[in-house]
Amino acid sequence: MSRLTLAVAASLALGLLVWLGVATLRPHRSAALDAASIRSIAVLPFTNLSGDPNQEYFADGMTEELVTEMGKLGALRVISHTSVNRFKATKTPLREIARELQVDAVVEGTVAREANRVRVTANLIQAFPERHLWAESYDRDLRNVLDLQSEIARTIADRIKITVTPEEKLRLTTGQPVDPEVHELYLRGTFYNNKWTKEGFERGIRYFEQALQKEPRNARAYAGLAVAYGGLGIYGDIAAYPKGKVSALKALEIDSTLPEAHTTLAWAKFTYDWDTTAAEREFHRALELNPSDARAHAWYGVYLAMLGRTEDSLQQVKSARELDPLSIANTSLAWTTFYHAREYDKAIEVCRSALEMDPNFVPAHWRLIVIYEQQGELEKAIKMREREATLGGENSKQLLRQARLLSKAYAANGARGYWLQKLRLLKADVNGQEAIDIGTIYSRLGNKDEAFRWLDIAFRQHLPYLVWDLSADPALDGLRSDPRYAGLLRRLVPRSE
Repeated sequence: MSRLTLAVAASLALGLLVWLGVATLRPHRSAALDAASIRSIAVLPFTNLSGDPNQEYFADGMTEELVTEMGKLGALRVISHTSVNRFKATKTPLREIARELQVDAVVEGTVAREANRVRVTANLIQAFPERHLWAESYDRDLRNVLDLQSEIARTIADRIKITVTPEEKLRLTTGQPVDPEVHELYLRGTFYNNKWTKEGFERGIRYFEQALQKEPRNARAYAGLAVAYGGLGIYGDIAAYPKGKVSALKALEIDSTLPEAHTTLAWAKFTYDWDTTAAEREFHRALELNPSDARAHAWYGVYLAMLGRTEDSLQQVKSARELDPLSIANTSLAWTTFYHAREYDKAIEVCRSALEMDPNFVPAHWRLIVIYEQQGELEKAIKMREREATLGGENSKQLLRQARLLSKAYAANGARGYWLQKLRLLKADVNGQEAIDIGTIYSRLGNKDEAFRWLDIAFRQHLPYLVWDLSADPALDGLRSDPRYAGLLRRLVPRSE
């Protein structure tokens, strides 16, 4: 299986972390809370009152921007827009939503845009017991929309009497006026970025580039561009990583307080530059600026898992799960943590929980193949490949053929036959990115010379995912006692010593 599949699987994970003990995160709420007891909150999707379904992106954008503003408050746990979006246009009772998201209060509201005016209503509602704490209506020039978001966040913080640090107050000060046309392009780009598909990122890039043509020093557009390029990198477009890095650096040059730019720069520093020290510094800064950024916690958790720092990784994965409990992308990344920690049963449990949510989720099948292969349970791996082939769309025939060839080779020559057949399949379609997988198979076959030769090829080709595997991947355990392994690791990550 190629690194492209690994990358897509790592970013598009489904399923919830059963192993974390969901029940322990759901305490019985019988005691009444007062406003001063509110320490967790969810901003429900604002209702679009414009009468134009095509303005849905604008209402979604207003919701997400308010989530981001409130996320700057370290004393408040703010649920990610990804999870709250599950309740968009539903009639789920508020108390049920609050229990599902494990929050003390919710913000709900409406938004209507007419020309360059925006009308917003916002209501703060305590969940247990349910009661209104605050409501306000706003009618503003669209140029002052960022100021409006900050004002709502400041007002809510004051109502629930949380501690706001001087730095947080500074970040919640009046925003700069925006060009309505540029802001619309930015919101459209963000709307497509949030789909987390290759096509979505490509469309997002077009909108961000249009915004930058009109306003060349728009930091948020550069940050959105960085996220889009980072997403394309995860989908296997290696050339997108340096573009994302440049965009993130440009965004931070204009505004160093954009957490999403720090997160994307951290990922580029890790995956593309192989600079683990700089990557961790950027992750830390992103989380300082927005402690409720579930994506930053999730990506930082993956980073830590790849470096073998299991306990630290689990803490970040747990934070991501608490902030984004219903997320498709952020809450099942613990399989990576457990796999690299050699805790395969727990990694399998995470994958199975994903399949309980969606039996047709391809990445969970692929992940189980990887785990079963590592455990030496190749019959299970073959069966999972056959199941994956039925979900492969236009690649189904090719995947099924590969599964049958591996099954035949295993029946004839056991594990060695399986790995030799997989090696032939990879070598038949080498495009550069398979060099890491080929080196890994040679390691499994006990041919260290060939393993190191192919890993050196991956190093010279600067394949980004080499840093994912070399540090902690169990499949390379057979090489770690060889002096050549330590030498390659020093070349890859000089700061690892």
